[in-house]
Amino acid sequence: MLFTGCSLKKLPDTTNPANLIENAAASIYMGQALPQDTPEIFSPGLISVKGRFEMGFTMSPDGKTMAFGVAHESDTNQTQIYFMQRNGNRWSKPSTAALHNNANTFFPMFGPTGYNFYYSRAIPGADTDIWTGMIEKGKVSKSSSLTPAVNSQYREAGHGRTKDELFLFTSNRDQAQSCCGDVYQLVSTRNGPRAEKVESLSSLADEESLFLSPDGDYVIIQAWKPEHNTKHDLYISYRTKNERWTKPRRLPDEINGKEIEQRPFVSPDRQYLFFSRMSITTQGDQTLYHSDIFWVSMRRVFTPFVYNPVGAFQVNAVEDFTISLPLDILKNPSTLGNDAETLTMPDGTALPAHLSFDPKTRKLNGNMKGEKTLVLQLTRTDAEGQSATHLIEILADNS
Repeated sequence: MLFTGCSLKKLPDTTNPANLIENAAASIYMGQALPQDTPEIFSPGLISVKGRFEMGFTMSPDGKTMAFGVAHESDTNQTQIYFMQRNGNRWSKPSTAALHNNANTFFPMFGPTGYNFYYSRAIPGADTDIWTGMIEKGKVSKSSSLTPAVNSQYREAGHGRTKDELFLFTSNRDQAQSCCGDVYQLVSTRNGPRAEKVESLSSLADEESLFLSPDGDYVIIQAWKPEHNTKHDLYISYRTKNERWTKPRRLPDEINGKEIEQRPFVSPDRQYLFFSRMSITTQGDQTLYHSDIFWVSMRRVFTPFVYNPVGAFQVNAVEDFTISLPLDILKNPSTLGNDAETLTMPDGTALPAHLSFDPKTRKLNGNMKGEKTLVLQLTRTDAEGQSATHLIEILADNS
């Protein structure tokens, strides 16, 4: 966790009605113009304050509570999580009162049902652990440290839980590369819970924070990989039908700039990605760190991917065949729903005359024409031109 050269302003409590923001045009996003493909600072002057270091943002599933972290260089007791409550079109001003013992806290994240709240806490003389509490009457109560299977003697930071109880978190407990965090999964065993590294989501880079979707269909990870010379970037990985994770894909350059992008979060409506962007500047011989909360449309974040890879199909070598392709070979988490699928030869050319494919019924009709093997390419393309492909193999059966 890097921060320096930033200050924290005391903000009023929400118990005073005079501290409520009222705007007839306010919405779940406080009336701010919705971003497109270029990230914009979220709530400038209120959440993203000039000269202050904001790190991490989350929103409750019902859209009625926001929380974000603020770091302070010289007074760690002022590194705290701020909360805002919405009542209709009225948002309370940020306050730290909702979390008891709110010091050295960061990485806020609501659980998938909204009844649990997760956060990280730095304990003096120890590394960072992950804590959780219950949301009761707008406050976090019954806070406690997570199981020792999660919280080791090393740094635990990013975290996320799904509706089906999948729990992922980051930790630098692997002493073969103790400088860097990896992604771990909490699993149940006969001898109690155990943390297992998720190799497909981990690398030699530092995986430091993550956002796990409530449905568990994708995860966005912050990682410092030796590519693009852009320091920490954000990557997305999808969970397939066999519960494996796809290779993390770096998000577009519009999102991953030359600064440090970290602490991802996706809005409950799956329309917007929030993240912290940290810039580093020099003032004389002093290095200054500054961070704001940004948000951007998910339109170019989600892409088609191979969800249900299929094996080879065997057909009669001389008779006509009909193959029904599963609907879910390729998927896209996007809510836009305007993807198109095509079936072609592997080089992208049209199917030969003896083959035909109806994308609505998913039926492939034809014959082998003396071939022992046919290889075709299924492609799904979204409105942004982003696509995924899967090869369909058809084998002639001479028995």
